[in-house]
Amino acid sequence: MTHASSARAPGRPEGPRHRRKRHGWPWAPQGPWGWLTTPGARTLGQAFDPRHNNLNALRLVLAATVLVSHSWGFVRDEDDPLGKLTGGPEAGEVAVDGFFLLSGFLITRSRQRARSTGRFLWHRLLRILPGFWVCLAVTAVILGPLLWLLERDTLAGYPWTGADSALTYVAANALLRMHQFNIGDLNGGGALDGSLHTLFFEALCYLMIGILGAVGLLSRRRAAVLGLAVACWVLAAADAVSGADRLADAYALRFASMFLVGAVMFLYADRIPLNRPLLAASCCLLAIALAAPATYLPLAPAPLAYFLLWAGTGRRLMRVGSRRDLSYGIYVYSWPLQLLLLELGVGDDSVTVNIVASIGLSGAVAVASWHLVESPALALKSAAAPSWLGGFLSRPAARPGGRPTRPADSASPMGSPSPMGSVPGAAAGAAPGGHRTYSAVPGMPVSAGPASPPGSDPLRRSRPAAVPDQRRTRHASR
Repeated sequence: MTHASSARAPGRPEGPRHRRKRHGWPWAPQGPWGWLTTPGARTLGQAFDPRHNNLNALRLVLAATVLVSHSWGFVRDEDDPLGKLTGGPEAGEVAVDGFFLLSGFLITRSRQRARSTGRFLWHRLLRILPGFWVCLAVTAVILGPLLWLLERDTLAGYPWTGADSALTYVAANALLRMHQFNIGDLNGGGALDGSLHTLFFEALCYLMIGILGAVGLLSRRRAAVLGLAVACWVLAAADAVSGADRLADAYALRFASMFLVGAVMFLYADRIPLNRPLLAASCCLLAIALAAPATYLPLAPAPLAYFLLWAGTGRRLMRVGSRRDLSYGIYVYSWPLQLLLLELGVGDDSVTVNIVASIGLSGAVAVASWHLVESPALALKSAAAPSWLGGFLSRPAARPGGRPTRPADSASPMGSPSPMGSVPGAAAGAAPGGHRTYSAVPGMPVSAGPASPPGSDPLRRSRPAAVPDQRRTRHASR
C-alpha cells in the first residue's frame, strides 16, 4: 500500500470532485446556508461580486412578496399571514424596506463608480422616470378605461380631461410626487396604483447620495454617513415607538434610514464579517422585531440588511434576472392589474388564484415594459447628460482610499433601482363606506402627497367598488 492510500481514511472518496468539496468551491454548499453564500469569504466586501450574485433574484422575490401581500388586502380585506401571525408589520412592508436597504447598497456603489454627480443622476433618472411615465400613461389610457367599462358597462363619461381626469393624472404626477391617486371615482375613490407613491422617496434618496458623494463624504468621511444613518434611524424609531406622529412626513425619514443603512453596509463592506453566528443573531433580532409594530423600526434595519446581503452575495441564482430586470415592472404594474383581475372575477374569492393570475399578468407586462421602455432608456446612459444636469454638483467621484474611479456603471440590471413603492398595510381600519384602510406603518399618516379629501384614504387596498345602481350582477348577488 502506498503512503497516499494509507493516509486516506477508510471509505473516503478520492478524485477532483472530493477535493473541490473539501476546498469549499461555490458549487459545493456546506451546511443549510451554504447555497446562499460565497464560501471562503470573510467579509461582505470579499463576498460581493457585482456581476455574479443573487441580488436580481432577490429583488424579484421582494416584488412578488409585495404583490402577494396586496392580494390579501384586495381579496379578503385583511392583513397578510405575517401580519396576522405577529400582529406587527406585514410581509409586503418588510419587502419594501428590503428594497430600500438593497437600493442603498447598490446606488452608493453606483455613485462611487460614476464620473460625476451629474452623470450619476442622469443614470438614475433614465432608470426610474421612463418606466414611471409610461406606467402613468398606460393606467390613464388603457387600464383606467377598462376599469370604467367593467364598473359601468359603458365608456361614456370617462373623464379624459378636466379635474381629476386621465390627463391630470399623468400631468400632476409626472415629477414622481403623487398629487392625484385616482381618475374620477374609479375603484370607489381608492388609489389606482398606490405602489407608485414611494418612488418619490426613492428619488430623494438618489439625490441625497449624489450630494453626499459630491461633498466627499462617501469617500473620505464615511463615518459621517454612519452618523447620519444612525440619526435618521433613531428619529424614525422614536416616532414609531411613541406613536405620537410628530414627524411631518414619517415616510421620508423611515425610508431614508433604511436607504442609509444599506449605504453604510457598502461603505463598510470591508469591515463587516460574514459568518453564521452573526447570521443567526440577525435572524433572532429580526424575529423579535417582527413580533410587534413598536419593535420593528428600532430593531429591524441592521439585521434585515445583513440577512438580505448574506443571501444576495451568493451565486446560486445569479442567472435569474441577469438579462431582464423585471422587478421594477412587476412592482409598478401589479396594483392596477390586480384591480383589473378582480373586476373580471379572476381570484375574486380566492387569494391563491388572485396571486397566481396577478404574478402571471404582471410578469408579462413587466417583460414588455423592460424590452419596450426600460432597456431602450438604459441604452442612453452613454449619451451626453443634459446641460442643466451635467454641471450639477459636478465634482468627480472618488473611491475610498483615493483609488481612481472606474468607468461609469453599465446598463446592466445591477445598476438599476429597487422597485420601491409598496403600501403594504400593517395597520387596518374601517373607512367611510365600509372600506378597509391601510397605511404603510402602524399609526403613520399617509403623507405621500397632498392631503386627501376628508374621510378618505387614497392608498387603501380594497376590492373595487361598483357605482351605486350600476353594480354588476356578480356583485349584486353578494
